Amino acid sequence: MIVDAHAHIEGLPGCPWQDPPELMVRLLDEASIDRAIVMTYVDAPGDFGGYDPIDYVARAIASFPDRLWGFARLDPGAGTAAQELLARCVSHLGFKGLKLHPFGYRQPPDSEQTVALVRVAADLGVPVLLHCGDEDYTRPLDLARLARACPEAKIIFGHMGGYFHVHDAISVAQEYGNVYLETSGTPYPAPIAAAVNAIGPERVLFASDGPGCDPRIELHKVERAGLKGSALSRVLGENIAEMLEFAGGTPAGGGGEGQPVGPDEEASAPSSPGTDAGEHREGRSSETADLTGTEPFVAALQSPGSPRGHCCRL
Repeated sequence: MIVDAHAHIEGLPGCPWQDPPELMVRLLDEASIDRAIVMTYVDAPGDFGGYDPIDYVARAIASFPDRLWGFARLDPGAGTAAQELLARCVSHLGFKGLKLHPFGYRQPPDSEQTVALVRVAADLGVPVLLHCGDEDYTRPLDLARLARACPEAKIIFGHMGGYFHVHDAISVAQEYGNVYLETSGTPYPAPIAAAVNAIGPERVLFASDGPGCDPRIELHKVERAGLKGSALSRVLGENIAEMLEFAGGTPAGGGGEGQPVGPDEEASAPSSPGTDAGEHREGRSSETADLTGTEPFVAALQSPGSPRGHCCRL
């Protein structure tokens, strides 16, 4: 199974990005992708006239139950209203996770309100996807504070730092076993290979950020990263499918210890849902990525002055 772990739909009147679920499903078909996790571009709760972004996603996943899973994109600044809305989304509407974009609502990722909302997600057994790029509040070293504050939560770094901060994203994931790296918007295959080699394939997730990014291109980057056998299968879908297996039901447990990994330890994800990552650091898959032919890209990534701009929109 191939699962796109980060995609979008939107129907807000006046929004320049009108992306109905039918468009996303068509793009999945064109790329031979089985499922996608979808969320809106706007944060709930909010005053959008007669438009309800949560209802829009709920209707989409009900219309395409075999193709789309829903994440609730929320503003932690709404306080208990956001927490109650997340609980309703997961318990009654079938949503599978929480999406946060700290730059959008201008809060540090470890603010009191954000930590409270992420802890609700952890209690519900669902992961948290965060935009991880170049903007204020979204850089990997910022998000690391949230991973430290919420060791019980499974935290996904969307875009794994983009162009400028991919090394920091990988370093944070090496420190914190509850951090997962998601591939959408990475500039080329080498960062994906570097992530797999650094933390193992169990905590790297394929995603497209479509429709803004073409799922076919994003999938091709993963396929060109040199992953072999079960490592490729895990990244393309098995990891996120396992993560969501218990979403909305019995909590799957912590995504890791949320504490720095010692210098002699290897960070890896749980080999199955409900298992603490710290118990399986020695079980990291030996099937990592073949970096043959990617040396120039790796060298470019290691250069602090390399021009790595981040174009992912959301």
